[in-house]
Amino acid sequence: MNRRQMLKTTGAFLVAGIPWFHLLAARAGETEQTRRRKSCILLWMPGGPSQAHTFDPRPGENEGFAPAPTSVPGIQICEHLPKMSQQMRHLALLRTMETRDGTHDSAQPMMLTGYRPNAGGIRHPTLGSVVACEFAQADAELPNFVCLSQAGMEHLTPAYLGARHAPFVTAPGQGVPDVNPAAGLTLDDLQQRTALLDRLSRDFVQRYPGQAPAAHATTLQRAERLMRSSRLSAFDLTREPHYLHSAYGPTSFGQQCLQARRLIEAGVPFVQVACAPPEASGPGRTQWDCHTETQPTLRNVLLPALDRPMAALLEDLSVRGLLETTLVIWMGEFGRSRNGQNHNPRNWCVAVAGAGVRGGVAMGGATTPNGYRPVNTADLYATFMKALDIDQGKEHVLRNGRPINIVDGGMRANPVNEIF
Repeated sequence: MNRRQMLKTTGAFLVAGIPWFHLLAARAGETEQTRRRKSCILLWMPGGPSQAHTFDPRPGENEGFAPAPTSVPGIQICEHLPKMSQQMRHLALLRTMETRDGTHDSAQPMMLTGYRPNAGGIRHPTLGSVVACEFAQADAELPNFVCLSQAGMEHLTPAYLGARHAPFVTAPGQGVPDVNPAAGLTLDDLQQRTALLDRLSRDFVQRYPGQAPAAHATTLQRAERLMRSSRLSAFDLTREPHYLHSAYGPTSFGQQCLQARRLIEAGVPFVQVACAPPEASGPGRTQWDCHTETQPTLRNVLLPALDRPMAALLEDLSVRGLLETTLVIWMGEFGRSRNGQNHNPRNWCVAVAGAGVRGGVAMGGATTPNGYRPVNTADLYATFMKALDIDQGKEHVLRNGRPINIVDGGMRANPVNEIF
């Protein structure tokens, strides 16, 4: 880097609370990082976050949640996201989302798959499974799709893509459970047993072909490969220095974000995390689904839980050169009415960063000029595919020969080109 770049990036580190010498280590392998394939981190906000209390504040409408300036002149976000306001240079805000589905049970799978539930009479794969399928490597030691939270798990399915692209579910700081041989067994013993099991499994699949036997065999193969992997340290958060733990924060979401960065750095194509603090749950609400005690829950629980980890993640990815190839998505299933209490599937907000996205952009909303077109789910997924260099017109073919578009509508969907 030249002197100006060094001063600019070091200054960003000081704002983020990360020591400047971390910059030198992060940039040491920059040449290698620039050759990385694309990857994705989904920051899932279950329950539907209020756009007016996060990234699209409404002047004069929400007392105690005023718009505040950001590092990008002319763009304002909620005053209770001070650290994220400093990261606006990385973010593109899509403030004109219009999905017309305000029911949790159908809106969540729609946003996680890009299709309305059971559209066309079939179940569609989640975004993580699609990315895992596109970027999967046959010899990959680590899973291609890791989910670090149980929130939304009921909607995560590889569907017709098969068990190979199902999410690997664990929690940050717990590593990979049951990864060592049972007491009294050596690795050689394990190899002999798994080889025998593999032969029996292949024979069974040949005799009784079907999705369930094939999925079981795939799971066994993945488990054995992971047990032998030399890259399991990617799940070990104790290897991260204290100052980074401090930068991300001690909360569950903070540790998930730190774990996500480690996994992306290790080559995992897709990681899903969730900001779902348990203290935000209560009578009439689940995490971001605030129908009662809306403002105190947002001010005291949800926004502080979101602000610090997301800001640290964007800055950490940026200085390591990983944000150039990593798409970061912040979204829930819909937005909220102006008081933050009721469901609102019109004119709500999704935020994206990295992977070619031009930061410092806000499309529509209360604090930027209007006139931008509504963005539906198909357009949003076409935008994701463009950022990840995946052909939105690609089709998967089912067993019966039926073609299914990777994006609903295929090439008819319109990516938001203005943010690139």
